[in-house]
Amino acid sequence: MRVQEVKFSFAKNLYNNFHRTNKAPIGHKKSYVGIVGSEWNKVGYAEILFDSLDEIEKFNMSTSREDIKLDYDDSGELVVYTKGKIVGIITIGRPTARFNDKSIFEITRICFVPSFVPNNNKEKKYPSKLVREAIKMYIDEIDTTYLVTYIHNNQSGKYLKYAGFQTDKKIIYNKDSKGWSNRKNRSTPDLTTKIRFVRKVA
Repeated sequence: MRVQEVKFSFAKNLYNNFHRTNKAPIGHKKSYVGIVGSEWNKVGYAEILFDSLDEIEKFNMSTSREDIKLDYDDSGELVVYTKGKIVGIITIGRPTARFNDKSIFEITRICFVPSFVPNNNKEKKYPSKLVREAIKMYIDEIDTTYLVTYIHNNQSGKYLKYAGFQTDKKIIYNKDSKGWSNRKNRSTPDLTTKIRFVRKVA
């Protein structure tokens, strides 16, 4: 599996179509995808993946990589293709919680596409490899001391542990809590109990 950086326009639409519980975050610092194989693979129809023609055009203009492209299929529909199948995507950005240390960042979204079903032990390691490689690429460019991320209380988080994260605390919201919804452009908060994971990187 190879890991590469992608534009937020591409990341956002993957989350909006494939993430089981959340839409895409408002923004990002960096986003990365894990891709396996070398044959061209259809991700989905552009009219489904994008909200408008303007968004498609912006994506098309910003995509200069040889392994992600927009093209028409045999029926004349505009389709997003990747050279290889997408395993998952990870986005790193500013933390939702307020930290005094400005070099703390958060993995704000992780999503593994439904078509990714590991067939062997090597493929079972892809989720943690995606996280590890994305972090390595991120900290090479941006000064970072810690990375934090959150998962739902009913999730195991094994792939995070394999990627070097440790459980930090359980986040239990008060029934009257507004979460981070009082911050500008925030969507309705998910107030289910979560586990925070932390990894020191510097």
